[in-house]
Amino acid sequence: MLAVFAVSSDAWHIGSGTASLISVLHYRAVYAFMLAVLLAAAGIGAALLLGRVSHDERETDRAVESRRQREERERRRREDREAARRQRGGSTRTGEREA
Repeated sequence: MLAVFAVSSDAWHIGSGTASLISVLHYRAVYAFMLAVLLAAAGIGAALLLGRVSHDERETDRAVESRRQREERERRRREDREAARRQRGGSTRTGEREA
């Protein structure tokens, strides 16, 4: 239906007025274009703002990673000590009680 309306030349303007549909679309197209540019600029600005990583965030990420690595090393050391105690035949606390 819209294609038929767009193709028929009589549908663009009916009556004796000077303003036709094509002129109204022409003048409103500027506002639509400006709105599209404004929305695109706002979208790009929001993407840049959200995608940005500040110095503080990098420092926090490094501190969190360092803490995770330290905790992982401590956990492995505890497991290694426990495995060594089991291989010696018991914990050192049991050995102290027997002595």
